[in-house]
Amino acid sequence: MGSGSQVTLLAESFFQTLKRELHPLTDLIVRHGGGGSLPYQGWTNINLGFSAQFSGTNEAFETVALVVPDGRDSDRCPLIVGTNTGIFKQCHAECKRVGGERYLSSLAISAKCRAAYMRLDAVDKLGPNGQVGFARLRRNDKLFIPAGATKEATVVMHHRCTVDQLVLIDMPDRSLPSPLYVHFHVRTLPGATFCKVKVTVTNPGHEDITLRPGSIVAEVGVPEWCRDPVSDSLSGSLKGSAEGKQGTTWTESEFNLFAQLPFKWGPIGPEWKRSCYGL
Repeated sequence: MGSGSQVTLLAESFFQTLKRELHPLTDLIVRHGGGGSLPYQGWTNINLGFSAQFSGTNEAFETVALVVPDGRDSDRCPLIVGTNTGIFKQCHAECKRVGGERYLSSLAISAKCRAAYMRLDAVDKLGPNGQVGFARLRRNDKLFIPAGATKEATVVMHHRCTVDQLVLIDMPDRSLPSPLYVHFHVRTLPGATFCKVKVTVTNPGHEDITLRPGSIVAEVGVPEWCRDPVSDSLSGSLKGSAEGKQGTTWTESEFNLFAQLPFKWGPIGPEWKRSCYGL
């Protein structure tokens, strides 16, 4: 059994023992999925769960699985099921429903699942998209951005990070007048819950724009690839580790490369991110 990350995979030989209906994949092109096990044979509905000794619950959850040919190493080490991360989220929710807020101490859960659940707890304590606060203009400051110009501004914010933390400074959802946009930045916020940061704002339009004092200029959050997998969820703190599994420390400039990417990374590790960009 292995991790299918975003989708559940079933090996073809194992699927044939289940006597389930196989639905065709139509209007869908899949490339380099399933560890190179292409093409997908189709999809099916299955109920998938774990033992209570492993996940804390015997509950099984319905999910869609893609059927793939047996892997190249199936004779040596067959992959039966590749599980998606959504299954663990459902197991986590079921454990909290049964065991309450102290489910980690009241239920028997394996060390691997305990670590995953603690990570989910830490994410739950963040706002939407890992949000930890908003950056605003100071009370007596206004910001004038001429048409076609770019300005740097000092903004202030209260945030929920209790230790130094790498964060992504991004566009707020609704507060900026169109067509202003905030440049992506990654900064290290100090452990103090109040701080000042600099942001860069561009006005690509044909009219000057003035932001009033106290206006929200940017949203500040902790994206998935900045989070420490072993955040101390019980104390609510977000540890600011920027170290990969091999102990290499990332700089803010390296993180800023990833902030500019036009797509979401998904659940890949630091070493893969570094190698993709040749860092």
